[in-house]
Amino acid sequence: MTEGDNMPGEDRAERGEEPAGAPAEERKENGDSKVTVPEPSTGAQEVEFVHPEGGWGWVVMLAAMWCNGSVFGIQNAFGILFLSLLREFGSEDDADLRFKTGSGVPFDQALEQCYNRPAKVSGGIIGVTRKKEAVALWGIIKHKKDQYVELLEMKGDVGGELSLHHAFNPSTATKIVMMVQDIEEYLQKVCSPLQDQVALKNVLTGEIVTNVNVDKLLCCLTEGSAACAKFIDDRLRNRSISIHSTISRIKFRSPKTILKLTSKADIKDETIKALKFIEYGCHRGFTLEELLQHEITNSAFFLVDKDGYLRKSAKSQLGAELLKLCPLIDKKGPQTSPKTHAAIIDFMALVRKVPLKKLHPPVKTFHDFAIALTSMVTKAGNNCDEIHIVFDTYREDSIKNGERERRGKSKDMVVLDVILPNQNVPVVLENFWSSSISKTAFQAFYVQWLTTNYQGTKPLYLGVKRSILPLHDICISLGDELTKCLPALHALTGCDTTSKISTKLAALNAVREPENSCLILNFDCPQLTESAIQMAETFLVKCLKPSTDLETFDDLRIAAFDSNALNMDFERTTCTSTNARKHILRGYYQQQLWVQAHLEMPP
Repeated sequence: MTEGDNMPGEDRAERGEEPAGAPAEERKENGDSKVTVPEPSTGAQEVEFVHPEGGWGWVVMLAAMWCNGSVFGIQNAFGILFLSLLREFGSEDDADLRFKTGSGVPFDQALEQCYNRPAKVSGGIIGVTRKKEAVALWGIIKHKKDQYVELLEMKGDVGGELSLHHAFNPSTATKIVMMVQDIEEYLQKVCSPLQDQVALKNVLTGEIVTNVNVDKLLCCLTEGSAACAKFIDDRLRNRSISIHSTISRIKFRSPKTILKLTSKADIKDETIKALKFIEYGCHRGFTLEELLQHEITNSAFFLVDKDGYLRKSAKSQLGAELLKLCPLIDKKGPQTSPKTHAAIIDFMALVRKVPLKKLHPPVKTFHDFAIALTSMVTKAGNNCDEIHIVFDTYREDSIKNGERERRGKSKDMVVLDVILPNQNVPVVLENFWSSSISKTAFQAFYVQWLTTNYQGTKPLYLGVKRSILPLHDICISLGDELTKCLPALHALTGCDTTSKISTKLAALNAVREPENSCLILNFDCPQLTESAIQMAETFLVKCLKPSTDLETFDDLRIAAFDSNALNMDFERTTCTSTNARKHILRGYYQQQLWVQAHLEMPP
């Protein structure tokens, strides 16, 4: 055997020698630019090599034509695909990447010719070592192969007996892509938390993710895909960066502007800038009325607090003021439940008031908790024929849920997605109720527990202390016209989803004036008109300034400006009419949700 007998076919072609079975020029041409694949019936057909940017369809279609007639055709086609992918990402001059083209070697076995390197010592080969660059290269190529396997299975109908000859295992990259798609579908899914029992968990720690920032996670998915594409271009295709170089940490760039907390100093600086802007505008010929029609500060301080959140109103004040307007109620007398046919109970509002230490019998597990709750609430429903319990949970992305989490201690939150009867009750119930997932799980547990264990005939009423609000007496005292105005009054002056404009007392005093009640009497119209918006703005002006003749928020801003001293307190000055209009639109939407809550399919 001579020195050249052991050389690969391509090396022998370079030396001018002819390997067995084919001329040297044909073998060299076959390895550089063309591939020859035998067909069962027509002999041989030359297929010109197409660069990956031009499309890989020829490989998949070629394999699909023969998949039902020749297993060799499938294996050979993927051998060609493997060589072509190596040429795309690897170096054609690398001796480790040279192997026979069209030899019918299975795709995964072709890795042995470029993946492992024999580890030799003086005594011979003791094993193999894996090259870092080949390992990374193989991960990329195997992921590419998976994409063409899917096309082959669709176009060639690969199945049945042939499927035994090529069991394609998905690459790690393909599995990760599938996991990312599952996460993205979860994030984009919009449904009721009572129906959605799937919790998003950390794949490393198993911890349930309670605060889901959908926009941030979707942005991370996008930036991660871009970083992967950059890795392939820089380290494998262009080779401008060594594959062994350290991968820098990706710096997240939020798609939304992070809200900057507004301090007193910031408000002062904003006021100084705004006053300079007004002075400059007046020198340029603009009138004060024209300038103050615009929100010339970064934020409308009248609608938000110092931290940039919506200003919240005291909702309980509305109920307290309504009780004062009803002379039929003796507030100092005993609060006895009137004989009624039905009562509607807000489950979560009352069950959270239960003091754990005062329950009897003592509570250790959720089974004990359910017994204590049931024993207590059955005593409260003696005067009712039936009680309707309302289970409510706020969506994670809702305004109310965000406000609740902001006020609570999220770092101490206890999250339980499944509750069992023998499971211990958390010591601090407030941390347990702070989680929407825990609330939903407890609701499901309690309903199931009642179905199995409750033996009474009375519906259940939950809570320790009851605050009876005689709505019928209040409606009689106010009259139909004022009662109709209450939803609009509450939404416009400030509720869970709208900013506080004025106090509930000021609004009730204003709406009791006949000339003011007509301003929001028809605010619940099916289609909000421009006239209704203007009257709602005038009503809010009357709430802020009962004795004024002004009608718009812009008029209030102009009246508050001290033209002599060129001074204005923007923190206490009303917002512009433009921002007030947006507030009114939000209030109208919230009111429509309330007045149509009894409809099964609201329009």
